[in-house]
Amino acid sequence: MSTPAHVAGLLVVVRPECLEGVARLIGGSLGAEIHVREHQTGRMVVTLDTPTLDDQRTRFDAIARLPGVLSVDLVCHYLDPGDPEPPRTRTTRGEEARP
Repeated sequence: MSTPAHVAGLLVVVRPECLEGVARLIGGSLGAEIHVREHQTGRMVVTLDTPTLDDQRTRFDAIARLPGVLSVDLVCHYLDPGDPEPPRTRTTRGEEARP
């Protein structure tokens, strides 16, 4: 059974001269992936994949506080509930069957 996951899409805007440094910091953090970098405008498209919503907030705030970051906008959020628990089966006597 897999655990739930929160996936967020972010638009991160940084000073263009800080783009590579900020990208290294974001890319080095667990659960963060950079999909697009625009060097002229300093914009990046980033996804965060975390187990809890609190983890999402913590990482969002950490990115926003990085030197050179001008703004971080949440574009989308998706909750992947994970695999459901397999249904329990019962024997003909009503007892729970063993896997």
